[in-house]
Amino acid sequence: MRTMRTVPVYCTKLKCFNVLPVITMATADEEKPVDPFSCLPDELILRVFSFLQPALVHLPPVAQVCKRWCGLCQDSSLWTSLKFSSTTFSSTQQEDVFCNILQRRGNVQRIDLSACWNLVTDRYLEHVGKNCSKLTQLNISGCRRITDRGLAHVANGCKKLRNVVIHACPEITCQGVVSLAKQCVNLEELTISDCEGLWRDPHRMRTIPAYCTRLKCFNVGWSSASRGIVIDLDIKHFAMYCTQLRHLNVRSSQITDNGIAYIAQYCRLLEHLDLGHCFITDTGMKCRFPRLRHLDLNGCWHLTDSGLKYLAVNNPNLEYLNIDWCFRITDKGIEHLAKRCPKLRHISMAHCFSVSNRGIKQLSQNCPGIAELNVSGNFLLTDKALRYLAESNTVSLRTLNVEGCTRLTDQGMGLLLQTCGRLERLNVRDCRNLSPDGMWLLNNNIRVEGLCQREIPSFLCS
Repeated sequence: MRTMRTVPVYCTKLKCFNVLPVITMATADEEKPVDPFSCLPDELILRVFSFLQPALVHLPPVAQVCKRWCGLCQDSSLWTSLKFSSTTFSSTQQEDVFCNILQRRGNVQRIDLSACWNLVTDRYLEHVGKNCSKLTQLNISGCRRITDRGLAHVANGCKKLRNVVIHACPEITCQGVVSLAKQCVNLEELTISDCEGLWRDPHRMRTIPAYCTRLKCFNVGWSSASRGIVIDLDIKHFAMYCTQLRHLNVRSSQITDNGIAYIAQYCRLLEHLDLGHCFITDTGMKCRFPRLRHLDLNGCWHLTDSGLKYLAVNNPNLEYLNIDWCFRITDKGIEHLAKRCPKLRHISMAHCFSVSNRGIKQLSQNCPGIAELNVSGNFLLTDKALRYLAESNTVSLRTLNVEGCTRLTDQGMGLLLQTCGRLERLNVRDCRNLSPDGMWLLNNNIRVEGLCQREIPSFLCS
């Protein structure tokens, strides 16, 4: 070591200096070197383990590797999110196992019970209320055996709840939701969709928003043909109390243009609005939403070109629009939309029977950033529409649905695929003039839906 210190005296012009350690072979009596993973600190290993989700599935096998890993797998930071499934429990001791897990994990913040909907009862939620005081998110979608009593247990013990999803729970009524809202005043996201029990006391719906003034996301939509319970008066109360709303879903509800006016008046921060299958007319489209980006008007049959013009003038920042089955809309309405909403990236106008090549031309020329387009069922479209898309949307277009557009041919489709190199998904179901063995199928980067799988390569079918 002393000799090493004299080296630089004689090497004043040295530009590169490398000292390698002397490697000696370990003898039989010496300890073998440990694996590199064992040299990592506990904090880093815990960080790696945190990506193993759901914890109930992946962490138990990891804990069997060694004693150190077994100890690390018990760290409370790894058990903040629990997603249960029917395989988590044995057939005879489901509730005992569930209770034992919650008692040993005192830091649980998120619980998802939607995958074991056939097992969960009010008793399960009672254990949640007793053992999960730090809970912030709860999902009980599809749990048909849960009643208002179970929600009361959660409300009494989980005051920090911010996100609750109650979907397709037929025994839940408005009174149960009110009791939850009273106790959990920090709620920011609430879903109570497809819950048939809400019809038992619909008048209580308007009392919910008084306790949810911090609500940012509210979903009370219905996915089935049944009509939802929400009316204009309910929406008025929600709009007045929940002024911080960003996301609102009232699909298939009974609200009218008056309800839309209440939303526009009080919810100035709204970005996402779902009004599918509501009684909306052109008058409702006169309302202005300064931050609206996503709008769903699927099945609003009373809308015409005038309504689409009002919509485009008042909401120029739209990026997503669904006007499926709005069959009164024509090329004129699409022209108003295209010229005033250049930021559109996703538009669905399936079964708008009066939209022709002219409408597609206006859309492609004025909205060059369209990534997803659905024109299924529009039988007026021909190869000209595909040519317009090929000329203007060569870079942006990713998904195209032309199901039922019977006048499209191989020539037009071939031109589109030659120019739109980033197209990833294509639906050509019921396009009778497209041949399965057409040359346009040579583009094997696209997932094709709707052609007979016996006649095209398997890698082209989704």
